[in-house]
Amino acid sequence: MNVFKDNKLFFYIAIFVFVFLFLLVFFDFDGVNSHLFGKNSLGKQSTCVVQGCHGAGVVCGARQENVICYVGYKLGDGCRALARCGQVSGTCGLTNDAIVGKCADCVFQNCYNKNGSLAEACESVCVQQALDK
Repeated sequence: MNVFKDNKLFFYIAIFVFVFLFLLVFFDFDGVNSHLFGKNSLGKQSTCVVQGCHGAGVVCGARQENVICYVGYKLGDGCRALARCGQVSGTCGLTNDAIVGKCADCVFQNCYNKNGSLAEACESVCVQQALDK
């Protein structure tokens, strides 16, 4: 067994791994950096989506991985369904902020003191009012 040959193989593998990682981090090959780091080659967020799962508090941001949402209804989900995220003045944000805001204000002011199906019915009215402008 030749120790020099074993060390030479280790050296070549280490160089290969270093070069691969260098290229991966500093160059964008067909969106690899976009997929791994959530940014495109211009440094902007590549995806802009509604964050979280439930409620009227809507925040936009980069695509999330491994988010587990429970199936069910929470007051404010109707307003959340109206939310659309996209590029607004060069950053990720709500593209229909006025509609979502109007719906959320209505829900917070009128529906939180109701229970069960009454709250859902109240929110449906808020959603329709927000869409009617």
